[in-house]
Amino acid sequence: AMGWPKVSELSDAVANRTTDKITKFKLSLERVMSTQLLLHPHLKTATTCAVADATGGAGAPQGLWAMDALMHAISVRFQYHFSGDRPTNRLDKPGWLFSFALQRLEELTPFLLGFLQPLMQSHGLVLYDAKEDVLVRLVRMLMDKLDGDMPRLLLNSDYVRDTIHEALMFDKALREHHGLAGDSAELVHCVDAFARRPDALARWLRLEQEDATRVLESLIDDPDKFVVKDEGEADSFKELDAGLEEEADVDPVLVTESGECLMALMQRITEKYRGVPRVSVRRQFLHLQIDILQRYLVALQTKAACSEDLETFIAVADTAVYCQATLCAWGEDLFFLEMHVAPGSGLKTDSPMPDAEDLELGSPLVNIGEEFGQ
Repeated sequence: AMGWPKVSELSDAVANRTTDKITKFKLSLERVMSTQLLLHPHLKTATTCAVADATGGAGAPQGLWAMDALMHAISVRFQYHFSGDRPTNRLDKPGWLFSFALQRLEELTPFLLGFLQPLMQSHGLVLYDAKEDVLVRLVRMLMDKLDGDMPRLLLNSDYVRDTIHEALMFDKALREHHGLAGDSAELVHCVDAFARRPDALARWLRLEQEDATRVLESLIDDPDKFVVKDEGEADSFKELDAGLEEEADVDPVLVTESGECLMALMQRITEKYRGVPRVSVRRQFLHLQIDILQRYLVALQTKAACSEDLETFIAVADTAVYCQATLCAWGEDLFFLEMHVAPGSGLKTDSPMPDAEDLELGSPLVNIGEEFGQ
């Protein structure tokens, strides 16, 4: 009845300045917006998050009606491709889900920024961001799909690994390429589909532990891993963590492949849970990392005690020193410090904020790093 055009038509109309389509859409939108704002004037001063979370009577969804209509067509296409026995609805191809959402977002962006956002602001929605609203809605659509598939996903380890990987890449794309920030960023974490379910989180942690165990065995048992690398061969001192501003202050000639691979393993695990919004869940992954480091430390101590030549003993010692320096550098990262001071960390919330040096000294990564040094 509104004559609402297709998403692709909206973007083309704005790009090509097709006056009749733009005028028709604008009139339809203004009627809808005027009616809703007359009934719900509080939406004019609501943020994007508040609008997205708004509810009507009996808890019914009460976002912007215009955006409901816009997203309906996308939802229909999504359901068509990713439900039932459609050939595109495959658990072993999670990337198709996230590619669909990113493609729709790229199609809509010129229309959202160039036409819809100014129109919304002209109606008084000064704190509302149309693109963020679409992002939140797309993620919720994906989360609903993942929630429905989760019982079957958890039956296959490869499906879990692949889906988590694709979810992490999707979350990263929204922040790095689509400018997602602020309060809405806290709502948009597809990987949280695994982190918020106890059964899915337990499976995720177990898989990380199994994968790490396989890596640890190769790092300890292979004697070639303890050959000290030449300065030109070592690339560990490039910035491992994009969040760190300084590189580890370690002489490259003291690096062994075993130590370098261990720190790379720790970094991969960190990047996986860095986007998880719940601090309590992040701590579970940090405890997993500490356990891996403890096991590696015990293996180093055993290898040093059983070494029959000075060269092997020195290589093991160099590995320990490198691990110590790297872990202490990571201990200064705000990401780890936040876990250390957040509620449940053991630090009283009503006590004065400790100095950065005190926080660093008490952080788990620094503590385990000092054990490597000893």
